[in-house]
Amino acid sequence: MTSCGSQQSSGSHNDSSSPSVNDVLEEKTSESDNDTPEPSSNTESKTDTSDSQTSAPKPAHYDKVDIDLTALNSNLVYPQVYDMITEPDEYIGKTVKMSGQFAIYEGEKRVYCACIVADATACCSQGIEFILEGEPPYPEGYPELGEEITVAGVFDTYIETMAGQDFLYIQLINAELV
Repeated sequence: MTSCGSQQSSGSHNDSSSPSVNDVLEEKTSESDNDTPEPSSNTESKTDTSDSQTSAPKPAHYDKVDIDLTALNSNLVYPQVYDMITEPDEYIGKTVKMSGQFAIYEGEKRVYCACIVADATACCSQGIEFILEGEPPYPEGYPELGEEITVAGVFDTYIETMAGQDFLYIQLINAELV
C-alpha cells in the first residue's frame, strides 16, 4: 500500500484481478464513448505552446466528452488525474471535462492556468494546465484564484526546455470554462 507521501516515483502494484482506474473510468463513460469518435493530436513544442494549439481540434462546446471527471466521486477523480499525468500518451486527443480550484503559476514568459483537484482526504492534489480558446490574456476572462471551476478541453502534451533540460507537460487546449 502506498500513500501520497511516497518517495517512490516509478513502479506500482499491478494486480490483474482488480480493475484499474482506466477500467472503472471506461466502464462509467462507455455510453458516451460509443457516440464520440476519438480525436488524435500529439503535438510538441519547445517553450512555446502555440504550435500545439494551431493543429488541435476546435472546441465543440464540449457537450460530449471522452473523459468526464465531473461524473466521478472524490475517491476516483484524484487517481484518474494522477493516471493522466503519469500515462499521458493514453489520453492525447481525448476531450476532458473536470472541476476543481482555479490556480495560476506566473512563469517568466507567460501565466500558466490550471484546474486543481484534491484526493478524497484533501491531503494531496494534482492539477491539469489549461489554455482557453483564443488565449485571452490573464486575468481578463478568468475566474478568481481559488474559485471552483469546471473546464473542458482537448488533452495534449508539450515540452518546455529549462536549464538545458526538456520537461514534458500536459494541458487541455482549446479549453472553455463551462
